[in-house]
Amino acid sequence: MGKIIKRKDAFILIGVLKDEIVATICCEWQELAGKNTVHFGMIAVKPTLQNKGYGKILIQAAEAITLREWRVVGFHMTVISMRQELIAFYERLGYVRTGEFKDFPENTALWQPKVEGLNLQYLAKLVEVRTLKRPI
Repeated sequence: MGKIIKRKDAFILIGVLKDEIVATICCEWQELAGKNTVHFGMIAVKPTLQNKGYGKILIQAAEAITLREWRVVGFHMTVISMRQELIAFYERLGYVRTGEFKDFPENTALWQPKVEGLNLQYLAKLVEVRTLKRPI
């Protein structure tokens, strides 16, 4: 995490409630197809506070900040494909399944998957580009 904090093209947004960290999201700028985008990762809400709107608020704040600071055209993330309720939550926020998958990363020093065949599904959300019309 220390490496991310030192980067100029990434930040971690932290949700605090009553002096306690209750939610996080990592925002990393990326160029995809010549366009500014942001990858959201490490999205977490304290389990006892889930389904209370904190995740939605956190993601909307991250979207607003990255739109303003990096002028991105879209957002993307990966989600464990078996987590259908979580994918449905992101879909309610405007994210769509891209049809792309990747294998779940293996890092035996840090974790051991308890389920075989895990993979990650990509979700993306494009920003509606509005052009200002001048009065005639």
